[in-house]
Amino acid sequence: MKNVNLAVAFLNVNLENIFNKHAPLITKKIKGRVCPWLNRNVKSFMNDRDKILRKARKSKNSNDWERYRKLRNKCNTMLKAAKSKYYKDTLDEHSLNPKKFWKTLKEIFPSKSKGISFSSIETDSNKIKANIFCNYFSNVVNDLKSKVCSLSSLCWRLPVTIKPKTHKVFKFHQVSKSTIEKHLLRLKKSKSTGLDGLPPALLKDSASALCHPLCYIINLTLSSGIIPSIWKTAKITPVHKSGPVDNPDNYRPISILPALSKIMEKVVYDQLMDYLESNSLLSSYQFGFRAKRSTKLATTLFVDDIRFYLDSGNLVGAVFIDLKKAFDTIGHSVLLSKLSAFGIFDIEHKWFTDYLFDRKQLVNINNTFSESIAIKHGVPQGSILGPRLFITFFDDLADILQYSKIVKYADDTVIYYGDNRKNK
Repeated sequence: MKNVNLAVAFLNVNLENIFNKHAPLITKKIKGRVCPWLNRNVKSFMNDRDKILRKARKSKNSNDWERYRKLRNKCNTMLKAAKSKYYKDTLDEHSLNPKKFWKTLKEIFPSKSKGISFSSIETDSNKIKANIFCNYFSNVVNDLKSKVCSLSSLCWRLPVTIKPKTHKVFKFHQVSKSTIEKHLLRLKKSKSTGLDGLPPALLKDSASALCHPLCYIINLTLSSGIIPSIWKTAKITPVHKSGPVDNPDNYRPISILPALSKIMEKVVYDQLMDYLESNSLLSSYQFGFRAKRSTKLATTLFVDDIRFYLDSGNLVGAVFIDLKKAFDTIGHSVLLSKLSAFGIFDIEHKWFTDYLFDRKQLVNINNTFSESIAIKHGVPQGSILGPRLFITFFDDLADILQYSKIVKYADDTVIYYGDNRKNK
């Protein structure tokens, strides 16, 4: 089967039938919530407390009620102590793992509800609400671009043409089944399901059987430069950030792509970043979304430069830039031109063109979907390749500056300059 879309459709239908037969979805009610701090001692006192409560209700004896109140108070004290000890031990255990540490901290001090509230939007139709959000998320970039002026009219010295960065040429190479199986086994079971309806947990459990057909499809996309349409359609869930719940601007769009598309992107990501890094094509001032280029290194470089200027008797001025909707405002045509400057041509350039264009998104509210809308700007949210394409787009920013220095971490940028105060 040489048609990529037909191959993916055939695979999805067969996987869906197999999953429905051997691992059908069921609805199960879970009572209560998980309380890992409850130990045997606390549970024993809770059982005694409940027994005395039942006895007091039945006998209506004041002595029984007094005994119950004492046990209740003791249980509450023990619960608070056990919960405090559990979280303290957990924080100590994860002190060297920032991700788990902050996750635990958010459990202790939740900032706000993660639920979605649409009650204030004046319609009872989930379909209408979904369309409202989908239209807003799709048009927000156009509205933003209409409000800002061109940086070239202020301080930017834009190049007339995008100059080639290398004479080397990037080429895809076919991927093996073992590599695909490795990526499938690395899927996180907790991740949400995309529009293809294939849960990451089942895909991971089926890695040994799935790697063969998926390997064929991915190699077919690399050789043809065509990406399956369903892998380019994102499911958006609006999550309230802050402010009035009836304003779509107060919601963050969480984009969910099919898990199988992530496998394809990881394959291309590995090949692309290996090519860029091995040929030293990315700016040394670009940090973020790169191996061994952490925030710590970016901060160290910035601070060391400031110290050098100050030790030399200079003053330092800095401009900190935080771009609004940075990933969503990237122009596809300009990005593709810059990819050509990195030596990406032919089928590979066609692949990235198809990756960026004809993408769609739809909003899901309470299992009701909006109409799909085309995405005309930006790198795909929730993708693996998107952030890496973003850093290639802004990589030449350092070449434009004549006197200042720059440090970039993803979309956060600082431009700074040191000068001798005696000249002023």
